[in-house]
Amino acid sequence: MPSSPIDAKIAKAKPWQQAIFKAARGLAKKAGLEEAIKWGMPAYVKDGSTVLITAAHKDWINVVFWDGALIEDKAKIFDRSRATERARVMKVLEGGKLPAAFAGYVKQAAKNAAAGKKVVLKRAPKALPVLTKPFAALL
Repeated sequence: MPSSPIDAKIAKAKPWQQAIFKAARGLAKKAGLEEAIKWGMPAYVKDGSTVLITAAHKDWINVVFWDGALIEDKAKIFDRSRATERARVMKVLEGGKLPAAFAGYVKQAAKNAAAGKKVVLKRAPKALPVLTKPFAALL
């Protein structure tokens, strides 16, 4: 019987995915990250801030560095086609493994989170809707 929600998620994955999850988990813990479940997926946080999320798919695993835009991708491990303004994604296919640079990226992400560094989003927040008098009267 799994002893934590993360253990339960790992146990449901395919054997090759379990090996990747366990390796990522070990490196995250070594970097001082805490375990959490975010959006139903194993995640690793520092002081409440999401740092890393892992997600199993049919034939691959995504490893998402939440504020990955702050990490210089010298080793080119991120899938540029899946990058967002904030996050960077590493895709591990069946038969693959975590690249050697992964441990350093996790350490850097943990340091960034500990220092309170976050990606500043360029887009402006959406304006709040205006509450009209007729609608307010219905409330």
